Amino acid sequence: MFSVSGYMRSGLYYVLPVFIWAVMVFASLAWDLANQNNVLRNMALEKGRNIFRFIELSRLWSAGHGGLYAIISEKAQPNPYLNVPNRDITTVTGLKLTLINPAYMTRQIGEISKGLSDTSFHITSLKPLRPENRADNQEEKYLKMFESGTAEAIELIGGIKDGTYRYMAPLRVKEPCMKCHAAQGYAVGDIRGGISVTYPASSIYTLMKPQRINALSIHVAVFVITAVALIVLLRKLHAQWFILKSAKDKTDAEVANRTSELKYINELLRNQIEQRKVVEEKLRLFELIVQNSPVTVVITSKDAEIEYVNPHFVHLTGYLPEEVLGKKPSIIKSEQTPPEVYEGMWEKIKNGDDWYGELLNKKKNGDLYWESVKIVPIKNDEGDIIHFLAVKEDITARRRLQNELCTLNESLKEEVSSEIEKNQKRERLLMHQSKLASMGEMIGAIAHQWRQPLSSIALLIQDIEDSYIYGELSRERIHEIVSKSMVQIKYMSATIDDFRNFFQPSKEKIKFNVIAVIDEVLSILHAQLKSHSVNTQIESKVADLPLSFGHPNEFKQVMLNLINNAKDAISEKRDKAKSTGKSLTGHGEIRIEVDTEDGNIVIMVKDNGGGIAEETMDRIFEPYFTTKEQGKGTGIGLYMSKVIVENNMNGRLTVENSEDGALFKVLIPGA
Repeated sequence: MFSVSGYMRSGLYYVLPVFIWAVMVFASLAWDLANQNNVLRNMALEKGRNIFRFIELSRLWSAGHGGLYAIISEKAQPNPYLNVPNRDITTVTGLKLTLINPAYMTRQIGEISKGLSDTSFHITSLKPLRPENRADNQEEKYLKMFESGTAEAIELIGGIKDGTYRYMAPLRVKEPCMKCHAAQGYAVGDIRGGISVTYPASSIYTLMKPQRINALSIHVAVFVITAVALIVLLRKLHAQWFILKSAKDKTDAEVANRTSELKYINELLRNQIEQRKVVEEKLRLFELIVQNSPVTVVITSKDAEIEYVNPHFVHLTGYLPEEVLGKKPSIIKSEQTPPEVYEGMWEKIKNGDDWYGELLNKKKNGDLYWESVKIVPIKNDEGDIIHFLAVKEDITARRRLQNELCTLNESLKEEVSSEIEKNQKRERLLMHQSKLASMGEMIGAIAHQWRQPLSSIALLIQDIEDSYIYGELSRERIHEIVSKSMVQIKYMSATIDDFRNFFQPSKEKIKFNVIAVIDEVLSILHAQLKSHSVNTQIESKVADLPLSFGHPNEFKQVMLNLINNAKDAISEKRDKAKSTGKSLTGHGEIRIEVDTEDGNIVIMVKDNGGGIAEETMDRIFEPYFTTKEQGKGTGIGLYMSKVIVENNMNGRLTVENSEDGALFKVLIPGA
């Protein structure tokens, strides 16, 4: 049976309190380590997210620009799974390039990352085109979770020290991706696959290792110090107990007479002891919480003199408690935070309100660090401020990451702007070259237009001489010759006006009649087409054709290129026939049909020039690509025609072969 006297005399009276205290310290340590494990997982999750976001941004940028062209090399071979037009091209200098789409780019970045760091990632899908992209069992499980609505997944494989984290998030189809993925049946917003990122847990565990050691050290120190203090206190109580017991033995007779009074006094003492224990327990618990807090705790007087700092303050700033106690918090002030921030802070806390904010402070060694700060005024029962409590969290790493992300965003913006400017310069150069080429063709057309009038004027001049020699040069004859000459001269002048109007720049877009513009082009090319025995026919299949909106001269340039290409194809067909000893009968035919389709205007230019070879059909709109002989074509006419129709007029220009020639289809919106 338990006996207090026996227990106190046993010499082991302090074992049970120390054991209880040890259990409490161990529970606190376990709780602290569990919180640190959660922090480790969150850090691993954030690392995986950042790598995935970087890859996704790179892919989105690449997809938005239609991919990137790279020089074909051992490490950049043509992608056999990429079936898009212009996948492989050759520059005018003979340099062979291949298109690197976002998926191909991601694989190459992954190979580089795997070779240079301990981080690797894998692009995968439930429906992969490339066998190497097939998902493993874990990735397949994640992909099915994503289709069920899960946003992301992370898992620790192995131990927290020597294992690896695998993070995975879905890749959703965006508008730029439809160029390659529409053929697989995907729509915008669908999950087409995912990217898994694998990295060692040790790289993150190393960051938290000092904190874990620090937590263990603090708990051990607190346990030892408090246990020693507890033993000392119990020893004093033990000695006091023996004194009281001795006094009790000496006064048993008196105690017997004063039992009721002693019971009352004893009860009062017991209550006081219990109350004191409760207070001491609460103080120890508060001290334990503050001492082991993962954030900085600072308590000042109402005059802002530091009265207490917890161990995390010492760990973070490098200042020992004795170096800061009694001093102002400005000891860690960096002088880089605007004064108005401090003015607003003091105004608020002196009024009794809490203050939240971020401050850039300075450590003892001069290093700067960011803190998220909350300051709370502590008031007495009368409502007067007697202390200020500041709870602060180190956010330097978070701010550094934010700055790095901002720098990366600015760098990406500069690269995108540079590429846009290069493309604009290139298109302006091609537009200028196209206009020069069109001007050359127009001069040739004018030469044909003037040949007949010049011949007529020459004959009239010769007729003046003959009439003079034979005495037939009367006033009436001179008037007749002058009238006929003026008719020819006016015709030539009208040709010059057509040429000037054709190349006159139009500053603003206007509404114009498509058929009227085509008639102007045919009028200019009439003599050339006639000299090449080419008949033209224009037909409108709708009675009330809507107007188009844009630059009519740019549209003239498109029609000039299409009609001239048709004429050249017919002439080339005849030349090939002659070279083989054959002869072609009949005229060349160029038929232009104008129709409407869903509110759009459709212009179809057909010829009987034999059509376009299948091997060159996919390249017909590439810049500097031509099937004509050297000196007979620049290779930019059809490219600029496509740019004008699709970029400037929001339309579409396509080509296909008809029965005996080529069929170019121009679709532009109605006004």
